[in-house]
Amino acid sequence: TFQQRDIELALALDVTGSMRGRKLRDLKTATAELVDIMLPDAGTANKVRLAFAPYSNGVNAGTYADASTGGRAGNRCTYERQGVAPEKDHAPGPDAYLAVDSDVPGSDCPNAAVVGLTSDKRLLKATVRGYVDGGTTAGHLGAQWASYLVSPNWGGVLGGESEPVAYNDGKTVKAIVLMTDGEFNTWDGMCDTDRRGNQTCNPYGERGRKSNKRAKEICEAAKLRGVVVYSIGFEIGHPAALDTLGKCASSPLHFFRAENGDELRQAFASIGASLSNLRLAK
Repeated sequence: TFQQRDIELALALDVTGSMRGRKLRDLKTATAELVDIMLPDAGTANKVRLAFAPYSNGVNAGTYADASTGGRAGNRCTYERQGVAPEKDHAPGPDAYLAVDSDVPGSDCPNAAVVGLTSDKRLLKATVRGYVDGGTTAGHLGAQWASYLVSPNWGGVLGGESEPVAYNDGKTVKAIVLMTDGEFNTWDGMCDTDRRGNQTCNPYGERGRKSNKRAKEICEAAKLRGVVVYSIGFEIGHPAALDTLGKCASSPLHFFRAENGDELRQAFASIGASLSNLRLAK
């Protein structure tokens, strides 16, 4: 006999400036189609919820800003976690809050805010349609927030319909998707600067190395908690980016390279099919 397991899926979506135009349109289409796959109009026999963590220089925490920063995020922008074990998913609190605009030199974040776990497909699709591009690539912050959105330790922050269930409950598949079109190059809200004070955004500077290292640490910590990690590289060929995405993924089969919009749609559809298979438990 088989039973249908529930699914909690959080997507870290790149909405940086390099996604401008066609690429952002492709992302919107692929994400909307994934929502349709996971939440068909006919309904599902199990409970399926999706969450979004759009990222650029920072992450707009939206309604979760106060709880995740100790009430310090006046503009709702959040950055790296403070305190010990920043790669882990313990609840925010003293010495474990997220950094805010006054803590970092290059504060900026998307207009699009985090959306907690929900089965409201109309909300999910409308949210994605409203995404606009801008900023540089702090991919570790996308991974950070995606891991929080499926973490029971953040239940007190997320609350209500968006509260995640316990890890490894035998009834739920937890997964995150880390999607980007470029290398991770941003830390503390900005790239490195040259001698003239101009930003030099690349993965080999001090800030880029920190971002890539933290992303890998967050992915590894999530996998150890039983979270399935998928990664998607959209029209990228940079070795540092491919290395980070490859090491983040749960296996080589969980890492997708998309060279155009059709392949991005196929990657999202493959993830939907993979999760549909995982939801069946003997």
